[in-house]
Amino acid sequence: MLLLSSAMRQGVPHVHRAQAATGRAARAFSSGDVFSGDADGNGDGPSAPTIKVDGERVELSHFVAQGPIIKACIGSDAAGAIDAKAWEARGALLMADIGIGQVDADGGQRLSQAEAVRVYQYYLPLYEWISGQISGRGTGRGPLFVGVSCPQGGGKTTLVDSLVGLFADQGLSCAAMSLDDFYLTHADQLAVKESNSGNRLLELRGNPGTHDMSLALRTVESLRDGEPHDEHAIPRYDKSCFGGKGDRFPADQWSRLVGTPDVVLFEAWCFGFSAVDESELTDRDLIPINALLDEGGDYAKLHAMMGAWIVIQIESPKVVYRWREQAEVALRENGRGGMSETELTDFVSRYMPAYAHYLPGLYADSAGYSPLYIQIDDNRNPLQMK
Repeated sequence: MLLLSSAMRQGVPHVHRAQAATGRAARAFSSGDVFSGDADGNGDGPSAPTIKVDGERVELSHFVAQGPIIKACIGSDAAGAIDAKAWEARGALLMADIGIGQVDADGGQRLSQAEAVRVYQYYLPLYEWISGQISGRGTGRGPLFVGVSCPQGGGKTTLVDSLVGLFADQGLSCAAMSLDDFYLTHADQLAVKESNSGNRLLELRGNPGTHDMSLALRTVESLRDGEPHDEHAIPRYDKSCFGGKGDRFPADQWSRLVGTPDVVLFEAWCFGFSAVDESELTDRDLIPINALLDEGGDYAKLHAMMGAWIVIQIESPKVVYRWREQAEVALRENGRGGMSETELTDFVSRYMPAYAHYLPGLYADSAGYSPLYIQIDDNRNPLQMK
């Protein structure tokens, strides 16, 4: 999965929905259907922007400032740092992009509590945090690579999809990539299975050891070191092939990225995992995986290329079963194959040993990435920062 702002697209077989959303929101702005702030553009005063949350009108800046992650994202003086008019505009873009919420006859935004939290207390604070990371780097240093680590089904793909559109609206080029697109081809995965006979963790795609890390490193290096007019080929992976076992698309169906992006959002379920002492392994099938995660290995090299980190935490990996079933149901309903419930349970169970051994170290920042930590609940809503 590669998502690009419109200025960087070439040969990509689908149009990112944020482009259409941006146009819709822009038309709403120009006709006065969205903004409700005061005339001078500030977020204070009697005409400060408001939104309706479950039918109750609330001041936007107040709602944003009450969010559980806002201080971690923009500083302790969150209320004073919020430009409510700008947040309202970006919120409208997100609403149109994701397809949530409504615009009232009086021009105000109307959302459910869950939708308002998602837009104004989760996605937009993260956007502001990444923007701060970009501006803090200065110019002429190539793209900022942001590693986004979140267990499967936790919403990381939807998150980075939405952020691409927001950055495009601000005139910044953004690419969103997934380590999933660097899974080995089906044939190579079968070879890994054969060479690790009896190891259930390497029989199917998923765990470290089933990615083409040479291709991943070359791709990131190409983006990092490329010239403004270079074209970059980004692989794509089709998880619906071979009854849900998956296979890489042929090279002529890969995405094409032209130029150097300002920011690259690189997401993966196992991003940031680092090896533990072998004596700590309670599942012997993890031994070859643990070796690949060791310092100096290809996974560690890829991690070192990230200039900033977002780690989305969960309370228990058990929720992944439910989240992944939701995704597989969508695949089946769209006629794209997908795994049966029995196959899915077996598939997800092969990730659990890695979660059990490597999430504690990631959450404790044992590798020293200094990430922004965001904890979410089972409904993917952010929780209060500890």
